Formats: sequence, C-alpha cells, structure tokens
Amino acid sequence: MNKKNMKSHPLSLRLKKLIEIKGISKSDMARICNVTPQSVNSWFARGSIGKDSAIKLSDALHVSVAWILGEGKIEELPIAESREVKSFLTKSETKLLSIFNKLPSSDKEKLIEDLEQKQKYYETLYEELSNLRSRS
Repeated sequence: MNKKNMKSHPLSLRLKKLIEIKGISKSDMARICNVTPQSVNSWFARGSIGKDSAIKLSDALHVSVAWILGEGKIEELPIAESREVKSFLTKSETKLLSIFNKLPSSDKEKLIEDLEQKQKYYETLYEELSNLRSRS
C-alpha cells in the first residue's frame, strides 16, 4: 500500500485527528496503549487497531471507541468531548490526568493504590479529630 492510500484510510484519518486535536504524538499513543511505536505505525498502515488499544485510547483521550472505529463524522466527537472534559476539570486536574495518562499501566496502578491509602489516612485522621472535638 502506498503512502497516499495509507493516509486516506478511515482509521488513519481518525488517529491523525486525535494527534492533531489532543496534541499528542504516535509515541504518546504507544505509551497510552502500552504497545511499541511500531505497533502504532502498523495501525496507520493496516487501517486496523486492536480492541484493547482502542479502549485505552478512548479512555485516555476522552473519545468513544465507536468514534475511533469509524462511527460518526471525523470532525465531531473529539472536539465536542475535549471541550466537555475541559469545562468541568480544573487546571490541576487536567495536568494530573495528562501526566497520569503518560505513565505505564503498572505505575498507574501503584499511584492509584498510593492515593487510596493517603485518602484513607486523611479520613481516619478526620474521624479522630472529630471524636476529640465531640468529647471536649
């Protein structure tokens, strides 16, 4: 398949649109999906993507799996969802998600565990302080 045909494939066009709108690279896509950059290049060349990778991109980039796989107009969904997501996330939350999405899966799980432990610590501390106040 020559480069002209490869670029006009529907999946290739959608992946290019995600790169453009979300400001990511093919390497970023590879990290998000925990695959090699060569795998991402093959998505563009073959015009197909694995279900797991499509789901990971969907979750990380806030677009539907159906859109990635070809449903709807190319221009519609990513723009609408990116505006929607930005409208309710603070700058800090957006930054945190951006960093989180670039981490390997194993580090993501560890970070979630650490944050859950920290949350439990603060909840316990709050309960203890509340109990002390109620005794006074």
